[in-house]
Amino acid sequence: GLELTAEHFLAIMITCDKGYDTDGAEKWLSYMASQAGMKPDVKIWNSLLNAYFRKSDVLMMKDVMKRMRSAGAEPNAYTLQIWMKMFALTGDLQQAYEIISKMKEKNMELSIEVLNAMLLVCIKTRDEEGVAFVYGEFLHSGLCPDSKTIEYLRQWPSLQTNFVELLLKRTALLKPNLTCRLLQICQKTGNESCARLILERAKSDKSLQSRYLRERVSKLLSVWPRLRGAL
Repeated sequence: GLELTAEHFLAIMITCDKGYDTDGAEKWLSYMASQAGMKPDVKIWNSLLNAYFRKSDVLMMKDVMKRMRSAGAEPNAYTLQIWMKMFALTGDLQQAYEIISKMKEKNMELSIEVLNAMLLVCIKTRDEEGVAFVYGEFLHSGLCPDSKTIEYLRQWPSLQTNFVELLLKRTALLKPNLTCRLLQICQKTGNESCARLILERAKSDKSLQSRYLRERVSKLLSVWPRLRGAL
């Protein structure tokens, strides 16, 4: 028969993760260690951890972390990223700050996913200082905010504008799809100043050359006649 390799087990665990199948993941983890004689690595444990995250099962996530450490698998940046996503759901600001601190202590690179999750925690807890902290981390890390970052900030238009300015500064070319997505977010937020910045940049980058795109953008700008006229 087919001899299962570490790659096979990882593929199976990822499938269980995506399918919210924590029972299946647990069985394959057990089989891997007891029957196949393999030591699960951090990627295997992360798949199990993420499967429990998908079910918002904090207790089992903590249990996985205990077993993971007992097995000698050292948590990596993705492990902490999963936890940050959980704190974004629970709104646990203190734990979120601790994740950032741990990543810095271990010289782990912050990812856009981690910063966006941190941003969500700050928004859930109405922590405006925390949003400023996340902005500072974007500045220092060199990462570029994405459309999710901008969308999360719909409650604070003034802060949203700061992040849009940073996005435009760090984006070499503002592509049509991103242009439309950002304008759509601005429309929902009612943030005209952001929409103006995005439109000016799109025109500068010649991102709206086709008739279809101009019509699409024109509809998004219908709430702002002046901007629509400038198109």
